[in-house]
Formats: sequence, structure tokens, C-alpha cells
Amino acid sequence: MIFFKTNYSPFGAKMNQAILSMACGLFGFSMGIFAIPFVYRYVVTCCSQHLKFFSGFYFYIWMMLPIIYGFPWALTCYFFISPWDQMTEFLRGNIMDNFDLKMEEIAYIGAYYFPVDEHGVQYFNIKIQIIMLVFWIIIVYEF
Repeated sequence: MIFFKTNYSPFGAKMNQAILSMACGLFGFSMGIFAIPFVYRYVVTCCSQHLKFFSGFYFYIWMMLPIIYGFPWALTCYFFISPWDQMTEFLRGNIMDNFDLKMEEIAYIGAYYFPVDEHGVQYFNIKIQIIMLVFWIIIVYEF
């Protein structure tokens, strides 16, 4: 979970969520950045005839890789793990006890794997499955 205090934020709730999503998108962006040197070193050591794919126009394609990984991760965070009522109620006590903040004073993004329905029964949150699928796609297709 990521959260920040919004008391001094000049933005509204939606913009604060977008800022948090962009911060999460930096995770995907960093995965793309980490991949480039490893691929380059592999090409240099094992198949140097493919070095042409790291110069000229191809260089710009390589530089787009972090954006290709970061943007979907930011969108996934914005649409699938932004605040919702059950999550807010689940966090309310912990945020107040540990940080002395009210939920109305923060913007947050976080995953609630096993929420409780109106009958008190826990269920598996399908949105989290989608998030984990996107996460694994980013990791697997990176290399």
C-alpha cells in the first residue's frame, strides 16, 4: 500500500490518485530500465552480430521500453487498486492508530486480497488477480 497525506495538496482526490498511480507506474518504468543493460550485455557477449539493434533508430525503440512497461502498470494501479469503501473501512483503524490520520486526510492505493462481503464472508478479490497478471506479464516479457 502507498499513501500520502493530502492536507497540503493543491489537487483534488482524482488528481491525487493519478499522482499515486504515476508513482506506481515508476515501478514498471524501472523494470524496463533494468532490462536494457542486461539485454545489451547479453548481445555484446553472446551474439555481437546483433549489436546493430542498439544503434540508430533501434536505440529509440529501446528507450521506449520503460514507458511501454510503466504506462500499463500506472493504468492498472489507477483502475484496479484505487480506494473503495471496503478497503477504506478496513484501513481506517490502522491508519488512525499508527499514523494518527483520518482516511479523509490521505490518498492511497493498495490491494485488499480477501475483503469481507456484507454477510461477513471473506472472498477473493478478482481485481487483484488482474493486477498480478499484469505484474507477471511485465516481469516475464521483460526478459
